[in-house]
Amino acid sequence: LHPGWTDVLRVGLALSPRPVRTAVHWHRARADLADRPWVTTRGRRLLSRQLAIADGQIPLGWEAVLRRIVWRSRYFTVCTGSLAALGAAVDVAVVHPFVDPQVLDALARAGGFAGLGNRTALTDRLFGDVLPAEVVRRQSKASFTDPLWTATAREFAATWSGGGIDTTLVDADALRRVWAGDQPNLLTITLLQQAWLHDHPGSAIAGRGAGTAGPIGTRS
Repeated sequence: LHPGWTDVLRVGLALSPRPVRTAVHWHRARADLADRPWVTTRGRRLLSRQLAIADGQIPLGWEAVLRRIVWRSRYFTVCTGSLAALGAAVDVAVVHPFVDPQVLDALARAGGFAGLGNRTALTDRLFGDVLPAEVVRRQSKASFTDPLWTATAREFAATWSGGGIDTTLVDADALRRVWAGDQPNLLTITLLQQAWLHDHPGSAIAGRGAGTAGPIGTRS
């Protein structure tokens, strides 16, 4: 493959001083937040700043990203911790092999600086001998809205008291409109759970069935 102008610009940005990278990512983050109407003006300002700082710290090279960013990523730490808590409630151990330090180390060494290619190339390398070619090379993207946004979630969203959120960061009326839509944005899932906990004080995951711990992914 021959590099194009976008590749040159991407490398140029990665080699720029951190303040320059942060400034560029700040402008990009502001544009990306335009499709999140539930975030207030103050929330967008704070969120775009934090996203810019995080993106500006991403190093150049596949190996460096895996070793210095992914292992320490709050995103993966929170996700794995949350799923571990949910699994523990029903006596299930949840494992995540592709964020395991040993697996990431092996991928970092195998890919080196350039990496292992795009998503299709990486999937083919890892699973090409066990998955059909049409699965490896699929162009569509999976959707997780239906399994998570069930009738239970819709019913709660319709009767939500409006409490449990930081109104300096979240516009409650805009959030209601998002939840009332045909395809609610899954980026609001944490807000939905937070609102449910507010309206159901004293509820806890521990000692309860997973289906009664909140509105997400429960009975349809």
